[in-house]
Amino acid sequence: MKMRKGICKLFLSTISCSFLFSFAENAFADLDDAPPPEVIFCQKHFPMGYKDKLYQQCITAYRTPSYAERQYQLGLLFLMLDLIKGRQYLTEAAQLGSADAMYALAQSYEIDDERRLDESLVLYWYKCAAEHGHSLAQARLAEIYYYGQGVAINHKIAFRWYYQAAHRDIPESQFGLARCYEKGEGVAQNYPKAFEWYLKSAEHGNVQAYIRLGDMFYFSEFGKQDYPQAAMWYKKAAEFGDPYAEFQYGAMLASGTGVPQNDKKAFYWLEESAQQDFTPAQSLLGRLWYATKRKENYEKAYKWLQRASFKGDSLASLTLGKMYRQGRGVSRNFRESAYYFQKAMPGPGTTQAEALIGLSYHQGLGKPKNYRLAAMCYTKAAMQGNIMAQFNLSTLYAQGKGVEKSLVKAYAWADIAANSGLHSAIEARRLLSYQLTYNELDEAQKLAARLSRN
Repeated sequence: MKMRKGICKLFLSTISCSFLFSFAENAFADLDDAPPPEVIFCQKHFPMGYKDKLYQQCITAYRTPSYAERQYQLGLLFLMLDLIKGRQYLTEAAQLGSADAMYALAQSYEIDDERRLDESLVLYWYKCAAEHGHSLAQARLAEIYYYGQGVAINHKIAFRWYYQAAHRDIPESQFGLARCYEKGEGVAQNYPKAFEWYLKSAEHGNVQAYIRLGDMFYFSEFGKQDYPQAAMWYKKAAEFGDPYAEFQYGAMLASGTGVPQNDKKAFYWLEESAQQDFTPAQSLLGRLWYATKRKENYEKAYKWLQRASFKGDSLASLTLGKMYRQGRGVSRNFRESAYYFQKAMPGPGTTQAEALIGLSYHQGLGKPKNYRLAAMCYTKAAMQGNIMAQFNLSTLYAQGKGVEKSLVKAYAWADIAANSGLHSAIEARRLLSYQLTYNELDEAQKLAARLSRN
C-alpha cells in the first residue's frame, strides 16, 4: 500500500513538473512573439499598418536614437492628424533644445487657419529657433520685421536677422540684406555691399536677384550699365517663368540691345510673358505684330492690343487708333480711331495721340471739324517735339485757321519741323521765306530758336 502511494506521488509530481515546464515555455514564447513598442505605438495611431506611408514614417521616427529628435519627428507627423498632440511632441522636443522643433512650432501657430493668430507665440518660437541658429527661422524673422507682419516695421532688427541668415547661404535673405544696403534700411547705405549680396543671392539661384541685377545693368544703376550682362540675367530669370524678365529679355531681342536682334526669339519670350497677363508684354507684342504690316499678323496684333488697352496701356491704345484710322486688320472707323487716341492720354503715347486728335479736329474725321481745338492739340504736341504737329500748326498759322494768322509763327514752326528732315516742312519754309520781310524773317528765326530750346 505504501509503495502504491509513493508511485502515485512520483507520477503526480512528474506530471506537475512537466505541465509547469510546458506552461512556462509557452508563456515565454508568447513574450517573444509580442510586437516591439514602436509597432504597438504606431498601430494605435495609424491603424492601417504597414500599408500606410504615415505608419512607416512613424516607425522610422520612433526608432530614432535621439529622444529629442524622435519627439520632433513624431510631432511633425501628428501635426497632420492632431494639431494639439503634434504641438505637444514638438514642445517637448523644443524644450530639449531642438531648433527644428522650435521652428515647426512657430510655423504651426502662423499657418494654422483654425485658430486666432497668436503673434506672441509665433514670434516667441521663431526667436527661440533663430537664437539657436536655425537659418530659416532667422530668414522668416527678418521678413516679419522688414514688412511689419503682425509687428511694427523695424529695419534694424530685420537687418540683423537678414545678416545672420545671409551668412548661412539663405538666398532670399541675401537678397533682403542687399536691399537693406541699397536703400540704407537698418544700416548705412552701401552700394558696393548691395551689389555684392545681390550677386551672392543670384549665385544661389534667387530669381529676384537675377531680375535686380538685370535692372542694375540695364538702367545703369550704381554706374554699371552693361546691356549684355543685363540680357544674361534677364534670360536666367525668364527661364524660371518670370513675366517681367520674359518681357525685358524679349524686348532686348526685338531691338538687338545687348544681344543679336532675333525676331523669332523675341516673339517667343514676349508671348510667354503676355500669356501670363503682363500688360507691357501684351502691348509690345501687339505693336510688333502690327509693325510687320502683314495682313495675317493684324489679327494677332489686335488681340494683344485690345487686352493691353483695356488695362490702360497708352501705346496699345495709340496703335489701335492707328489701325482704325488706316483700316488695317479692322474696318476703317474714324470715330473708333479718335476714341482710342483720346484713351491713349495721358501716358507714353500722349504726344503722338495729341497730334492725331488734332488731325481729327483739323480734318473733321472722327471729331467735328474744329480748327481752334486742332490748333490747341497741335500746340501741345508740337511743344513736345512732334514733327507732324509742328508742320500742321505752321499750316494753321499760315492760313489763319483756329489761330490768328501769323506768317512769322508759321515760318518758325515750319523751320523747326524742317530741321528734323520733314520734306514738306522744308518746302513750306522756303515758300514762307519769300513772303516775309528781312526783319520778319529774322524775328521768325529767333522765335524758332526759342521754341526749339523750350
